[in-house]
Amino acid sequence: LIAEVQQNSNVTYRVYDYGRVGADGKPRPLHIDRAADVIDSGLRAANGAAAPACRGDGYTVATLTDWPYFTLRRLDIDGEARLDCPPDSFHALLAVDGAFTLTWEPAPAADTPETAAFAAAAAPPAALSVPKGCCVYIPAGLGPYLLTGRGQILLTSL
Repeated sequence: LIAEVQQNSNVTYRVYDYGRVGADGKPRPLHIDRAADVIDSGLRAANGAAAPACRGDGYTVATLTDWPYFTLRRLDIDGEARLDCPPDSFHALLAVDGAFTLTWEPAPAADTPETAAFAAAAAPPAALSVPKGCCVYIPAGLGPYLLTGRGQILLTSL
């Protein structure tokens, strides 16, 4: 399994194209020389697999890498993991093994009947199934959420 964490860019260097063709029916051009010019093969994960795992209730978490741009953690869940998505970062969850149920608090009730009806209509569902291979984006500031199940999740955050 390869999980690629990336950010938006206006530059794409194609080094392999799986035999795909362009609109003209011909193979799309590769950019091997340009890609080789910008690849830094000396980069290594700051923590790597040697990072010690921390235990929570029903799960363990290990930091796989911690860069200035993002952090990647592995969660091994056996039961449930109570997590918190802070205001300054999203959480991207990739279920690499097992299956989970994600639950969170619905939007708070509004103060007036008119806004309460709008808030109820706009509130997201309080539970979501997360099967193996599924990626879920938790918006910044969601606050506490719960993952229930057994398996492994990769959690990316800023």
